Amino acid sequence: MKKQFNTEIDHETAQRLRDKCKELGVGIGHFIRCIIVPDDAEALHEGDDLGFADIPRPTPVHSGENRNDDRISARMSEAEHEVLTRYAIKGELTRSELMRLLISQALEDPQVDIIVERTDWQVERKCRELLNAIRGRKEIKP
Repeated sequence: MKKQFNTEIDHETAQRLRDKCKELGVGIGHFIRCIIVPDDAEALHEGDDLGFADIPRPTPVHSGENRNDDRISARMSEAEHEVLTRYAIKGELTRSELMRLLISQALEDPQVDIIVERTDWQVERKCRELLNAIRGRKEIKP
């Protein structure tokens, strides 16, 4: 089952994202699904608790209440959403904070075109591999 992920992002960055997606010939949802996948499982939270209650909440840099903000949305598989969640928790961020950070980084990455060349199935498979790696490490630990 697909999960809907939404985040508010400043208008200028959202427009840069739309322009980059148009330039690369990909949809915003595909772009987002591609950039949430870290290189290895070390970037992901290993614990069983996937809540954000223990994440310290500093004063938000982005309040999400600006009328000039744009909403960015992507439909994600269960595995993709879990990877995003584990990635955010490991970085002590909310999913939205992580997404804004990843989008900003990707827009500055000269190799983003290579990242978004992956097919949806390649992204899904990589997410499943990362989650299986975490589960494998948990089984090995005494």
